[in-house]
Amino acid sequence: MPGQSVFSFKVELFRFPGSFKEGSQVLYNTFHLDSGEYRILELQPGFYSIRSKDFEKVFYAKEGKVTFLSLQLFSTGAFSLPDLFIKDLNAEEALRILLEGERMYRLEKN
Repeated sequence: MPGQSVFSFKVELFRFPGSFKEGSQVLYNTFHLDSGEYRILELQPGFYSIRSKDFEKVFYAKEGKVTFLSLQLFSTGAFSLPDLFIKDLNAEEALRILLEGERMYRLEKN
């Protein structure tokens, strides 16, 4: 089994009160994700911006629609810090990533 690096990222989610073209936004949620973790958020319809490190993605949450976003690492060399990008996924891609990475587990509260 290949070695895996563990990274933790601060993720900020902002909501635009109107259109994202207006520029004003309000911090909606902040959380940390470790490598392999995922988060489910129920959002009201509207424009949002998700940020981690120096990367940002604006997206629209539609009423009754599930949106899948993946924060992915990539490295350009053995001695460089990895960069991050945020990618849209369809439901099939998201499920495949969760199943292949054996990330479909449930934590039970004691």
